[in-house]
Amino acid sequence: MAPQEVGATAPGVSGRGDAPHDDPGGTPRRAATIALSTGSAYTYGLSRVFHLAADAGYEGVEVIVDERWDTRQEAYLNRIARGTGVAILSIHGPFPSQRVAGWPSDEVGRVAEAVRLCEATGARTLNLHLPERFQVAAVTAMGRRFLVPFGGATPSMHRFGEWLTGGGLDEVQASTKVQIVVENLPMRRVFGRRLHAHRYNDWESFRQFRAVCLDTTHLGTTGADLLEIAARLGVRIAHVHLSDYDGRNEHLMPGRGTLPLEPFVQWLGRRHFAGTIVVELTPHGLPAHDEARLRAEFARAREFVAAAFQAGATMGTAATTRTAPHGDRS
Repeated sequence: MAPQEVGATAPGVSGRGDAPHDDPGGTPRRAATIALSTGSAYTYGLSRVFHLAADAGYEGVEVIVDERWDTRQEAYLNRIARGTGVAILSIHGPFPSQRVAGWPSDEVGRVAEAVRLCEATGARTLNLHLPERFQVAAVTAMGRRFLVPFGGATPSMHRFGEWLTGGGLDEVQASTKVQIVVENLPMRRVFGRRLHAHRYNDWESFRQFRAVCLDTTHLGTTGADLLEIAARLGVRIAHVHLSDYDGRNEHLMPGRGTLPLEPFVQWLGRRHFAGTIVVELTPHGLPAHDEARLRAEFARAREFVAAAFQAGATMGTAATTRTAPHGDRS
């Protein structure tokens, strides 16, 4: 059952992700914009991932910026985009606290650098992570890996949190056509207890952001209902990271976990979602050792999203026709 959206509007929400139609003539959107996250095959070189995305039928990719120069030099990125015919639809900023040579060390400065990269490559969306609440060390004992928190957040994380909620994000957004979205993040188990490792990651705090990226796997780790949260966030959802979750393993292929991904994507189709749906998988759950099989898995994931979205769009159009002249306002 698709969620019933709560609230038709949200104050200050604007941009491509909120538009109910994909052209000025008002033709309802029937096809999803689907991208492949380069993180889905981060064990491969970047050019190879672009070629896989092209072969699997994706319109574009989301490039995750990391320590490799290939992920953040616009001349190279534009060259492989032209060579493969695969657009760079979005940029995922570097993970907080990750060292990126040549970029500012503070998070606010790195946002400015990431916006510049978006503008230089034509990416229409910049995806940001929330600030960390504390630092974490990974400890292996008795064959198991444990996360151990220590200290508090770094000064950079404190400044980043204040910048996100104190007007800094709004100021940068007003200066660029790139839509900046904030992503919900997973809960972590620390000594057997589940807790939020990032600020503003509970759903009430998260709703303060005007444009968000809803990551389905990360939502799954919280135990929340995907359809209910989608309804609560409503038009704030401007970008989607799509993957499945089985209660333990994150970023699985659709259908290999327990999340209601099909009705969720149908809901997006029914409301003519105009943002990008990014297939974001883990290569550790895929046949990365076999390129042909990996390509087939990527194609299957794209076909899943396309079919569910089109089914939802068709249902939405039928509902509009039946209820004319008022139409479906969800």
